[in-house]
Amino acid sequence: MPAAFAPTETWPPPVSTGPPGTSLPTETSPPPMSAASPGASLPTGSTAPPAASAPPGTGPSPEASVSLGTGPSPGGSARPESPSRPESARRQPVRRRLFLGLAAGAAVAAAGGAAAVLLPGKADSARGAAALPSATGLGSSPPATVPAPPPVVPHAPLPAPTGRKGVLDGPAAATSWTAKASGPITDVAVHGGSVIATGKNGRDAFDAGAGRPRWTLPLTGGWSDAGRVAGDDRVVYLTGTEAVGGQDVLSAVQPGTGRELWTLPLPRPLWTPTGVAGVVDDIAFVTGRGITDSTAGSSFAFVWAVDVRTRTGVWETAGADVGGLFVPPRGPNLLLHGDPDRGSDGRLVTLDATRGGARGWTIDVPPVSTQGYVPVTRPPIPVCWTVGGFVHCADRVRLVEPDRGRQVWDFPAATAGETFTDCASNTDGDTVFATTRTTLYCLDARKGTLRWRSSLPGGSASRPTFETRGPVVRYDFGNVYVADGDGTLWAVEASTGTTRWKHPFPVQSPGDRTEPILTAAAGVVVIGYGFGLTTIDAAG
Repeated sequence: MPAAFAPTETWPPPVSTGPPGTSLPTETSPPPMSAASPGASLPTGSTAPPAASAPPGTGPSPEASVSLGTGPSPGGSARPESPSRPESARRQPVRRRLFLGLAAGAAVAAAGGAAAVLLPGKADSARGAAALPSATGLGSSPPATVPAPPPVVPHAPLPAPTGRKGVLDGPAAATSWTAKASGPITDVAVHGGSVIATGKNGRDAFDAGAGRPRWTLPLTGGWSDAGRVAGDDRVVYLTGTEAVGGQDVLSAVQPGTGRELWTLPLPRPLWTPTGVAGVVDDIAFVTGRGITDSTAGSSFAFVWAVDVRTRTGVWETAGADVGGLFVPPRGPNLLLHGDPDRGSDGRLVTLDATRGGARGWTIDVPPVSTQGYVPVTRPPIPVCWTVGGFVHCADRVRLVEPDRGRQVWDFPAATAGETFTDCASNTDGDTVFATTRTTLYCLDARKGTLRWRSSLPGGSASRPTFETRGPVVRYDFGNVYVADGDGTLWAVEASTGTTRWKHPFPVQSPGDRTEPILTAAAGVVVIGYGFGLTTIDAAG
């Protein structure tokens, strides 16, 4: 590994420029978790929070203010006043607002069955500056006001690339800025003009343009918490353990200022969150792990759906098939990736978000363990969303219908026996980008046909070692980014396959559990590794 990318506090180098679930009856208080098992009923309950909220993150406080009474996203799709929409209306596969965490992560599950729980209609205990209006209009408070976030400057159009087509080869890009986080980085997200780094010591936010520190929030993670963040430029949702009191919570934070708007304790005392997989129609999907028996150390994984307007738990589900959770931008089906540590890594399972997380179709795919690598922070089966449904990659790239799980098309690698290591889609969902260790492919999402491909310099068709991973792919702002696993990050014009630029990328050493994080959003590319952040502009 080059010394510059060693996973220590010295990286980055300084620069001069800147089975189906079952609905169960609810109860007013939960029994001890030691009496439950992964396949047993999980009665519902909630815990009361302390009287005072956790200290907000520090940062600038502009004098302008904005109302919070209309929900977390201005101009978003309106929600009906009733929290229990008619089933026929809730199941319409309409386009929905989607706020996704930009760095991949996975909740790890234990062996056992699955259980789904519908939570009570009353609001969970929450705290914050002021309560948002309830879905029924009862018990609502006057809208709170918080400082308006700093303005987000749109990125200028990108110039024409000057690199080659057909092979990744282009000019070197300049580093925009580097910064040091307060702890080893497990997730990076870009929202509201802030680069938000998650680590074991909390969240650190930096100005996306200049790299200046904006705020720090001492909301730490636990277990193998990747700390995924989901939201938009106005509000982000994150999980962690409060520094004061040690309570595990879901928190709403203004990304530009770091102001904590409200927190909501997890519904069970022995549940530990691992992040927010996405927010759709004002429903946040929280992933995490719970302890069945604290003396035996047995555990399971869960998904907790929360209405962020009313701060109410909607439903929860747990089981051995709960691993990575993918939240698509439309339709009721969420996608579980399985768990590489428990033998379910070769399976995809859908959850119906409108029916309490009830299980739907299941597809068996080639397990990760036979692909020759074990991801650390990425889901065990790489997936993305297109106009036709879910795309997943393993020995081939496959498109499956979201409602029935029927395969629409598949695409093999040019080299026999080669494995796809990651995939991504463009904003419109009509193009899929997938990579092997030797080639980056651009596919038509509707037909599964090849549009263009580029060779990765130095790529080998041999499978990665057991402790390392293959290339990763991201898409943003007209560029597709591929980190080749050999120390180079490439930016390629998505429409033509022409190389735009290259930049050094950390190389993960065999046995190193610290994995580089790659995020691209709003025209900013961010590399997180160890304590360090490095950013590159989309134009290079």
